[in-house]
Amino acid sequence: MDTTRLPPRDATLTGPVGAPVTITWDTWGTPHVRARSRRDLAFGLGYATAQEHFWRLEYCRRQARGTLAAVLGKGALQSDRTMRLVALGRHADQAWQREPDLVVESLLGLADGINAWRETAIAEKRLPIEFEWLGFEPAPWTAADSVAVWKGRWWSLTSRLENVALAEAARRRLPPALHAAFMATELGDEIIIPSDLSPAAHSAPRVPGGADTGEGSNNWAVAGSRTTTGYPVLCSDPHNPFTQPSQWFSVHLTLEDASVDAAGMAYIGGPCVYMGRNRHIAWGFTNHVAPQRDLYIEDGELGPPEVETIEVRGEAPVRFEVVRTPRGPVANAIAPSLEPDGTHPAP
Repeated sequence: MDTTRLPPRDATLTGPVGAPVTITWDTWGTPHVRARSRRDLAFGLGYATAQEHFWRLEYCRRQARGTLAAVLGKGALQSDRTMRLVALGRHADQAWQREPDLVVESLLGLADGINAWRETAIAEKRLPIEFEWLGFEPAPWTAADSVAVWKGRWWSLTSRLENVALAEAARRRLPPALHAAFMATELGDEIIIPSDLSPAAHSAPRVPGGADTGEGSNNWAVAGSRTTTGYPVLCSDPHNPFTQPSQWFSVHLTLEDASVDAAGMAYIGGPCVYMGRNRHIAWGFTNHVAPQRDLYIEDGELGPPEVETIEVRGEAPVRFEVVRTPRGPVANAIAPSLEPDGTHPAP
C-alpha cells in the first residue's frame, strides 16, 4: 500500500498564526487543536480538516458553486445548472464580509489553515488520489468558499420546492375541508412515548400514541433522574445520507484561556463545532421539513437573461440562460409543474 500520501499527524503550526498552534491526534482519529486566539484556533481546524477531507472540501465547493462538471463530466450538469440558477456561490461571495467580526475572523483563519495544508500537500505530493485521477490541483480556499459550502448544505436540506408546489396544487384542486385536513400534516401533541410511565400503565398491553417512520432527523433528551449515571443525555440524529469521504469531522477545539473547550462534529468547511459539547452544555440540531423559500408566478415584463457557461470535462461548454427578478430567479427548470401536461408559465 502506498502510504506516501498519508498526512503526518501531530504537529505544531507556526505559519501565519499569532502563536504556535498544536494538533494532537488520538487513537480514535480525532484531532485535538489548541491555540491562543480564535483565529489561530480556526487555522488549526482548517489545517486538520484539509489533511483528512481535502477531496471532500473540493467536491462540496464545486457542488455549491456549480463547477462539478468541469472535473466530473456531463453527469454533474444538472447539479451545476441548479446551483448556477440559485447562485449560491454568488451570494456567498457577497455575504461573508457582512458577517460579525468574530465570524469573519474565524472564516479567514480557517481558509488560511486549509491553504497551509494545500501548499504542503502540493509540495510534498500528498494530495488525495482523486486529484491525480482527475488531473488537476485545487485552487486556494477562500472565506467565501466556506459560506458557499454551508449554503449548499442548507439548500440540500431546505430547498423543498416540491413541498411548495404540492401545497399549491392541494389549494387549487381540493375542496376547502379536504385541503385544510391535508395541510394539517402533524399533530402538535403527537408523542412516541406514552405520557403515563407508571408500572400500572404497563400492566395491560397498549398502543402508545404517535409514530416514527425513521424518515426524518430528530433530537431527544433524557433527564439525569432517568439515567444510570445521574447525568442528562442529549442525542442528535440528523439523518444525513452516508457519504465517503464523510461530510462530518470529529474534532476537539481548545483555547489556552479555556474560553473555548468544545468537542464534537464540525461540518467540513465550517469554522466551529456544529454538534457537540463543552464542559457545561451539549447542543445538536435537526431539520424540519419546512421550505425556506417561496414560489411566485411572474406575470410582468422580465429583464434580459444572463448567460451562464458551464465547463464540461471532455466536452464542449454548455451555455444556458437565467432570468432573474427582484424575488429571485425564474425557477421553471427546477420547480415541479402544477399543470397536467407538465408545462410552466412562460418566463
